[in-house]
Amino acid sequence: MRLMGVLMLPGEREVVRLRPTTLSNPWVHVGALGLGLWALVLQALFSSRSWLETKVVWWQPWTWFVANDLAAHFWAATAPVGVGLALGLLAHKRLGLWLAVGSAIGASLVTLLLAIPAAQGLPVSVAAMAVLVLVFAELRRRSQHLAVTTLRLVAWQEFPRRREWTARHADLVDLELRQGALARGLGTGTLVAVQGDGSRTLFCNVARASRVRTLAEALVRQATATPYLRESQDLDRQVADALAALQRR
Repeated sequence: MRLMGVLMLPGEREVVRLRPTTLSNPWVHVGALGLGLWALVLQALFSSRSWLETKVVWWQPWTWFVANDLAAHFWAATAPVGVGLALGLLAHKRLGLWLAVGSAIGASLVTLLLAIPAAQGLPVSVAAMAVLVLVFAELRRRSQHLAVTTLRLVAWQEFPRRREWTARHADLVDLELRQGALARGLGTGTLVAVQGDGSRTLFCNVARASRVRTLAEALVRQATATPYLRESQDLDRQVADALAALQRR
């Protein structure tokens, strides 16, 4: 039996399956919105009087950055490339770096290939890149799943490439929850499954993270308990209560 492409273990049963909400990992969506706003800024810049009426004088360097196609491409790339470099170099977010730089290059290439004057074509091209990034973000979010089963935590992602994370309840010694102030307010976070050999498996962008952790901890106790402990501690009831709490809105 398979769980969306993940092979199920003998006797394993899915308890609940979750998909990240937009607020679980909003940064690519926010990046798409930022590109859209940048397109509006470019439209305002390229239609302004200072841009249209300034003539390039090559021995006056301050005029090089207005009123010509090369300058328009430069300004269109400034914000995306700057943000991308900051994400890649400072925040170590390579996806943000590639999306930002790719959007800037894509907008310029579309304008050049269609032979549209840069001041007219770049705002539209940047807006088109914003739509593409938004579509990418949503496809990526919809391809991500976290399943809590009777034996494991299983997470997988289908787009843009197949990835999978698993942690067996019987191997866990701790289940940590990482949340910043913003994530705590949104109810999202990262679950860190600490295993007996010291290895850690990260389950990122978990919606209703604290409730998922409570359910997973109850299932770990249930999976590792003897029949006597399961009955004396009423572990089945603990799992049922944790599941009911998770499913409440």
